[in-house]
Amino acid sequence: MFNLFKKNYFVLSMSKAKENIDSDPSIVIIDVRTPAEYQSGHIPKAVNIPLDKADKIKTLFKNMDSVIYVYCLSGARSSQACNYFSKIGYTNITNIGAVGNWPGSLKK
Repeated sequence: MFNLFKKNYFVLSMSKAKENIDSDPSIVIIDVRTPAEYQSGHIPKAVNIPLDKADKIKTLFKNMDSVIYVYCLSGARSSQACNYFSKIGYTNITNIGAVGNWPGSLKK
């Protein structure tokens, strides 16, 4: 049974996430904000999968062992998405939190 109180994903700071992303181009980055929020500025190479369409991950990323970093505006939606992604079988999910903490430039 899935335990809602146990985190089934990793948590990483944005600065460490950027280091990892810069050194490993295979890391998948998912922005779970709305399309309008995504368009206002997102991490380069991030794919927009709004939280209310989280099941779309199954069609975009079939490898359940992919390294996947998830973020949003404050960290709340990304936490929900990480729980969902791990619940449906993804094994390497990391919540990198709030986009405002991204140490690099954002793409518009």
